[in-house]
Amino acid sequence: MTLNATNDSGLSTELTKNITILAPVSAAFSFEVDADDYRTYSFTDESVDAVMLLWEFGDGYQFTGMNPTHTYEEDGIYVVTLTAYSQTGNTSEATEQITIADGFIVEVVNGDFSDGSSSWKPSSFDGSNSNAFNTSSDGDSFDYTGADTGSKTPGAKYTSSTTMVGPLESLSRTSSSRAAYQEITVEPNKEYTIEFSAAITNSGDAVYVEILDGWFDGDGAAAFASSTGAGPLGRAVVDVANGKGNFTMGTDTFTSNASGQVTIWMYSLTTADAWVDNIKVYEAP
Repeated sequence: MTLNATNDSGLSTELTKNITILAPVSAAFSFEVDADDYRTYSFTDESVDAVMLLWEFGDGYQFTGMNPTHTYEEDGIYVVTLTAYSQTGNTSEATEQITIADGFIVEVVNGDFSDGSSSWKPSSFDGSNSNAFNTSSDGDSFDYTGADTGSKTPGAKYTSSTTMVGPLESLSRTSSSRAAYQEITVEPNKEYTIEFSAAITNSGDAVYVEILDGWFDGDGAAAFASSTGAGPLGRAVVDVANGKGNFTMGTDTFTSNASGQVTIWMYSLTTADAWVDNIKVYEAP
């Protein structure tokens, strides 16, 4: 674009600028599993104004084009990414996480905290803060599939003001204490593993992820009472102070109850910042 300006004396000047106009594009897709093969998925493009599509299936394989079918070689958790390109080279991405497993699948919603605190807030937490945790961009470089991204990912964060009050054996809480809450369904009377990663700043601090017996209708106070009263079915802990960005994995095994209805309950005992990522529940090996 060129602008010509002339004053009353007839003097003029010219200014030229290059303007890049990118056509809009919006990526979206859906998928379904093959009825005869649980490892085979069909993907359907639902993008708007796309002229080229790049599919990445999370296992190292890619496809360019519309509506692919892909068969995974191994069970696991995969993040599928669709990149849609407009006619001017503008891009848009859509991602979905899929779990490849034969039989019952335990679903932990937003276990990688990519959607912030969504699905983790108790509906109420009388006497304390129901915000679950602080959101953070300083999560584990390893994503939910176990792949090293080489950079930080979203995560959860606890601080000295959002902590519970110890010691663990006589846990109490303040008006600013926070805890994460999510009801999940597992197979009854079966052994499972609870797993997560955390980075701890100060020696003596810890983050706990527990499995509580039953659902509590989103009531954080009732979940706290179960945790400190009857106690959890399982409790994974990270208490290694390696500093920010240095994540350690915590695991524990538990046997599910007769109903298969259990609750994930996460909190900290921290005098400084602690970061949490990648909460998973899966059948014990």
